[in-house]
Amino acid sequence: MKPALLALGLTLVSQAASATTCYFEVDRTILLQGACDFEFTGNGGFEIYGPDPNPRGEAYFREVIRFDLTGNGLGTAVFTGGEGSHLHGMLRNLDRQGACWTNDQGSLCAWAE
Repeated sequence: MKPALLALGLTLVSQAASATTCYFEVDRTILLQGACDFEFTGNGGFEIYGPDPNPRGEAYFREVIRFDLTGNGLGTAVFTGGEGSHLHGMLRNLDRQGACWTNDQGSLCAWAE
């Protein structure tokens, strides 16, 4: 089990990005697994950035996932496809289960390293 649960940071204010271990799955396809950058955005929200696929700085976009609380203890995640800057999809009505936010379509998890 991973030590610190980042999902517990719902009451924390915005912080600088930190190294994290993440897992993101949509429709049984793993889009992100392993090292990522995590940043609280306030009001219980956060952003996750996948590893930089091109550290030389050439034009390429990282996987970006933004999570926001929507009320009644549920959340929504919007994400890019990793190979482009456009919105790739959205997961609605995510329910917190331990270190993850999940629904029937996918899961978003983050653990502090």
